[in-house]
Amino acid sequence: MPIDKKRLRTRAFNRKWERTLSRSLLTLQRPSFTKGPTGGNVPGEPTVLATNRRCIVRTATGKEIQVAGATQGSLTMIVETLAWDGTARLQIDSSSQLVVTGEGQESQILQIVAPLPDDGVTVEIIASRSV
Repeated sequence: MPIDKKRLRTRAFNRKWERTLSRSLLTLQRPSFTKGPTGGNVPGEPTVLATNRRCIVRTATGKEIQVAGATQGSLTMIVETLAWDGTARLQIDSSSQLVVTGEGQESQILQIVAPLPDDGVTVEIIASRSV
């Protein structure tokens, strides 16, 4: 029985992930809000869309600026993961967040800027965080 291209690409991504030095896992979540007593939005528990997903994280850019004597920095990363969660495609948009955990590292919460066009098997996501 021939193996389809999707299965081959998935195997290639898994081999690439196993060769990386820091094997990272991600959780995709969407913040949720409820109406407060004064009519404003109160943050609630985030909705988890996918969890324990293998991912490869690499730094894209970083910058620092001086504002009133204080240093503010931001770091932009590209996160690569499989585009499918079982039989359903991941629903990724700029309102979602990634929680990335590496071996022996603290979790990082990254705000999604935009998903890049994908090949149908893996997806690359541009995400940023303040440092």
